[in-house]
Amino acid sequence: MATNLVVPQIGCKALLNIMIGGWTGYKLHLFSNNVTVTDTTLIGSLTESTFGGYAAAVVSGWSAAANDASNGAFTQASLVTFTPTGAGLPANIYGYYFTDAAGSPTLLWAQNDPNAPVVLSNTSQSYTITPYFDFNSQF
Repeated sequence: MATNLVVPQIGCKALLNIMIGGWTGYKLHLFSNNVTVTDTTLIGSLTESTFGGYAAAVVSGWSAAANDASNGAFTQASLVTFTPTGAGLPANIYGYYFTDAAGSPTLLWAQNDPNAPVVLSNTSQSYTITPYFDFNSQF
């Protein structure tokens, strides 16, 4: 008989620290279509932004895992800023997603921006993200 797997808070923190150690070359992308991210979202359902000056960013500087209020753990990375150069404006941003460094990237996680659509309409605007990842036991 199967039982629920429980990962205690200290285990979430330890496992997340192990995971962070392998996060090299992960890329942060912006998506420009109005899609609600779910556990069945595929990379093909996210339209990557194409405004001038945009390029997916390799993210580094992940913090050591810390406990969160929901009995899990979280980490965040260094701030990432995207600034348009003029072409392709206005540009709508609905959220971001992470892929691995492989040639055929795998969608690792994604998040909708709660303020979407965020509209970049000129070169004096920018879009800034503090990448975040949390890890919690479901039970």
